[in-house]
Amino acid sequence: MHIMMLFKSIVVWLLLAVAMPAQAATYQVTINTASLAGQSGYLDFLMLSLAGADPVQATISNFTGSYSSGTYVYGDVGGSVTSSVSLVNSTAWSEFAQWVNFGGVYSFSVSFSGSSGSGAGTNLGIALLDQDFSYVGSSADIVTFALQPGSADSVLATAGLATVAVTVPSAVPEPAVWALLCAGLMLLARARRLTGS
Repeated sequence: MHIMMLFKSIVVWLLLAVAMPAQAATYQVTINTASLAGQSGYLDFLMLSLAGADPVQATISNFTGSYSSGTYVYGDVGGSVTSSVSLVNSTAWSEFAQWVNFGGVYSFSVSFSGSSGSGAGTNLGIALLDQDFSYVGSSADIVTFALQPGSADSVLATAGLATVAVTVPSAVPEPAVWALLCAGLMLLARARRLTGS
């Protein structure tokens, strides 16, 4: 009888562990450039990694706002503001800069994928820059994501210029998880029938 209880406990814990995978956070960034109306410059995304950093990819998507056609790209970067942009920390830095006319509100989603288990950290900085790549509206990045292995992501935003909201999607089990759950429940029912309880 004790073996049956132990078996049931193990099956329940395994099913819970498989059915609830960890979900990556998505950050919704909003940048208000109203205080810079009449000026133009770059909305810049710069991914920096320390030597030995694990591979990480930043995906920036769901762009809203009035973006111009000029871009600057350096390093392991792909995509555009019409769909999504990905930056990978495979080089010393990867950078994507999109020319904009300041004065409006720009928003987009940021998510990260890749290893975060060991090694050095990676930062994604978002800044407003002029044509010479000097800061505009602030003396530093207006949003910084610091990804440090073994720690929660750190997010800093400059008040008055940027806000960041985080969402963690709810876990939706895959069909294979449902099949595993059903198989486990059938095994429990069969074991109960065999023991006569």
